[in-house]
Amino acid sequence: MFCDQCGCPFYIDERLVATRLLSQKGLFSTERSQTAEAFDVDTQQTVILRVVDSEDPLYVDPLLHAVRALQKIHSGKKVPGIMQLVDGDSYFTYPIRPDEPAAHFMVARKVEGISLTEWIQKNGAISEELAKNWLKQLLNAVDALHHEGYLHRDIKPDNIIVTDDLQLVLVDFDTIFCLSDSYWKTPRIGTGAYMAPEQSSGNPLPTSDLYSIGRTIIEALTGKFPLELARYPNECVVWDREAPRLSKPFTELIDRLANKNLLFRPPAASVALTYLSEVEAIPARKRYWRWLSAPIMTTAAAIFAVSLTIAAVGSFALSQQVQSDSERLIAEGNQLILQGDTREGLLLLEEAVELAPDSEEVRAKLAIAYAFIRDFESAIENYKIALEVEPKNAQYLYEIANVYEEVNLQESIFYYMEAVENSEADSSIQLESLNNLARVYLLTDQLQKAEEVLSRIDTHIEDPITRMTVFKNLGWLNYERANYDIAIEQLNQALEADATFPDPYCLLALIQQHRGEDNYNDRATCVFLNAPPKPEVTAWREELNRVAD
Repeated sequence: MFCDQCGCPFYIDERLVATRLLSQKGLFSTERSQTAEAFDVDTQQTVILRVVDSEDPLYVDPLLHAVRALQKIHSGKKVPGIMQLVDGDSYFTYPIRPDEPAAHFMVARKVEGISLTEWIQKNGAISEELAKNWLKQLLNAVDALHHEGYLHRDIKPDNIIVTDDLQLVLVDFDTIFCLSDSYWKTPRIGTGAYMAPEQSSGNPLPTSDLYSIGRTIIEALTGKFPLELARYPNECVVWDREAPRLSKPFTELIDRLANKNLLFRPPAASVALTYLSEVEAIPARKRYWRWLSAPIMTTAAAIFAVSLTIAAVGSFALSQQVQSDSERLIAEGNQLILQGDTREGLLLLEEAVELAPDSEEVRAKLAIAYAFIRDFESAIENYKIALEVEPKNAQYLYEIANVYEEVNLQESIFYYMEAVENSEADSSIQLESLNNLARVYLLTDQLQKAEEVLSRIDTHIEDPITRMTVFKNLGWLNYERANYDIAIEQLNQALEADATFPDPYCLLALIQQHRGEDNYNDRATCVFLNAPPKPEVTAWREELNRVAD
């Protein structure tokens, strides 16, 4: 673009003249890959030139990917917040030097403004209101990007332009990546301080871009580079001390976006936008922010985790009284298992059984521990010993049915039916047993039996998760029978109860797919909402991905 001898600019393709070199630094900026400001003689406008003076795919491919992505993203309605190519010849080749291969050029519209890095250096930390506005802009831009099947992979203040009217524009698409490629193991690309752990390991996901946005907003709120902030021993950044006047819901939303564990991040930009709208719409002190504590375990796993905790804590409470040695061993063993020391914990529980071999309660607590560590065979063995002593104990029947869901669905049906029959005195166990029985019937394509079981359930349910699963099962039943309008109504009722599980989103996306409707938002939430997969969710995701491909 510039003369090697004197540094003077020259005409490119008889219409462009480079006027100012913008950068020679960065992942793809070398003497063979540069960005410059240029003047377009035809349009009399200043534009941005990206040039790759090389045939090396390391430099050429990122440029071509960026061109294709930006053309696709803006092919219909222009997307605010994402850089745009010029109309006409936005990509061409042209020889810079005689007797050498032609260089590759991308021509983009110039965005008037300064980088977010420069803006923060000049103006300091931003307010919560501006942070909400900017977060919404970035999420909308990334949502459009993901909707077209691309990841940015290098969102950071240096790659965001702030205009005079405080609009943000995402630039520098050298790191763009197409989700339809085999991307589960890619080169480590991005900027360390803003890069999600899974992306650093070569496994980028849409939530990886959300992590980068979270880190960027933290920098804007604190005025400090992420690596300058203090850290807890678990490597979580202690940033809110630098911005103490923020509302708790907004702080927690940013924490979720920037969480190193992708299980706790919103599964998609569209979901993050929904969370943000809740933060904006309702005063923080008047709302329980259900989505901030989204579960990451299946229902069965949660049951055993909670049961194990109760067993441990409850037994420790008894320690203030006269407590048997077996109860003490159970409490200590459960605590060790919860802390991750499975081997020592189980040794203490087995010792408790030796001290009280005839106690069905000790056997049941040992079964809970085995189920928690997914040793289902040992869990079933101990539940059966407990049931020999108390064959009509509804709690034990319900729990062994939960375990059998993992290994034998027909046995699970049998024990759920037994739990229903013996739980008249405990309405909560009866409700959960009926609901889980309906789900297993649906899993085994016994739709008529599922309908009969669901008809026994009173849908006036207070517990949000139970209410969600009941309406999800009703929606699932009507989806299988192609009663789509009824299914949509029931699945929306499930989401109103609890919107943190993938199941209703998957079914809604499948219905939209069958109807030929745009199902991107629900499909993305289904695929990327993080929870250990249940067999039906795995099957629904595979069907959605198969059709998307």
